[in-house]
Amino acid sequence: VRAADSVRAVVAVSSDKCYENREWERGYRETDPMGGYDPYSASKGCMELVLSCYRRSFFHPDEYGKRHRVLLASGRAGNAIGGGDWAENRLVPDLARAAAEGRVEEIQSPDATRPWQHVLDPLGGYLLLGEKLLDGETRAADAWNFGPEDDRPLTVAQLAQALARHWDKIRVRPKNKGTPHEAHRLRLDCSKAVRELGLCEEILVIDADPDANLATTLDVRYETTIGDVADKRKKTLDEGVAGEKLRADIYDAINHGEYFDFVVMGRRKGAGCYCTINGILDAIFAETMNMYDLVLIDFDAGLEHFSRGTGSNSDALIIVCDQSKLSFETAERITDIVDELALPYASRYVVGCRYDEANKPLLEKLAGRLGLDMLGYVDYDREIASLNLAGESLDGLSADNPALESAKRMVKRILCEEE
Repeated sequence: VRAADSVRAVVAVSSDKCYENREWERGYRETDPMGGYDPYSASKGCMELVLSCYRRSFFHPDEYGKRHRVLLASGRAGNAIGGGDWAENRLVPDLARAAAEGRVEEIQSPDATRPWQHVLDPLGGYLLLGEKLLDGETRAADAWNFGPEDDRPLTVAQLAQALARHWDKIRVRPKNKGTPHEAHRLRLDCSKAVRELGLCEEILVIDADPDANLATTLDVRYETTIGDVADKRKKTLDEGVAGEKLRADIYDAINHGEYFDFVVMGRRKGAGCYCTINGILDAIFAETMNMYDLVLIDFDAGLEHFSRGTGSNSDALIIVCDQSKLSFETAERITDIVDELALPYASRYVVGCRYDEANKPLLEKLAGRLGLDMLGYVDYDREIASLNLAGESLDGLSADNPALESAKRMVKRILCEEE
């Protein structure tokens, strides 16, 4: 690479086994020590150490464009499954061969967890990383984990069982004792790649506020709301027609944009009971949200969303408070009902909107009393106010807008920034 003038970017791939495995429950982060109990794992850790010293010695990001024109990064992934893999001593190919031959496959460490993923997922990450390097983004010249969501680990046995549901000839049994050492727990923390490389590619924004003004703020055009869909299909559902047409209508109501998809919940306008359609809507909508990497739901200040369980499978609850006693009281009622219903939000935040410096301690005291994490503030901003009064979207905000910068910092915190 040092002798080739044409090289501008290098992505070197090692493995998730490069880390010193300490059988932690949490996923390993890029800053955790390299190591390896067995020769294979140790070799991957050695590769990362050599790559790191090579980058710092010859291709330091701080000297990019001055002493050199090369950016060097490493990708750490493993346990990829997918077409074209017929290597030996790999779970899925071994199961496929055994099933085709009518054999029972012996599996080592059936209770061991691994960050399973389809081969195209890490490949997509490597290509995106290479693109960042070619664009001269020096912060990308680092080590990166690529893997599935950390909260969905599967054991070896569970993956084998999942495959057997689609191919009933797959049969397994544990190997006898005396097998080589193998780590029991192996998970990756990929929040850095999600946060800094932009791996949340599929984003859905849901406007659940009856006023439905988020579309104007985001400069999105829509024709149909979920409420319109409910009104349209209510009669046919009452007559016993299946919900497949409703599913298609929901997908049609989603506006597919360049950066995110958008849908408006809207209002039901018809008379009568909506119990049947609401139940089907909830099921289909939960299915739809699972198709996205990131889902943002904008509720109004009412509490009925929580009692219905809308969005209760979300990771984070963000309560926005302005400088008013009414806003404080609403925040208290929200936390009370969330506790009463035991809604499983992993994190609860509060954001101060248009607060004077003198009043910020009051909100922080409230957040502490309610057990909320003080996420940050969005101060009054003249540019936002002008765009709002003109009925224009926030898409035209200047890049250095203070409110925008504040929002970016809050997003980084939500996405588990470890700094």
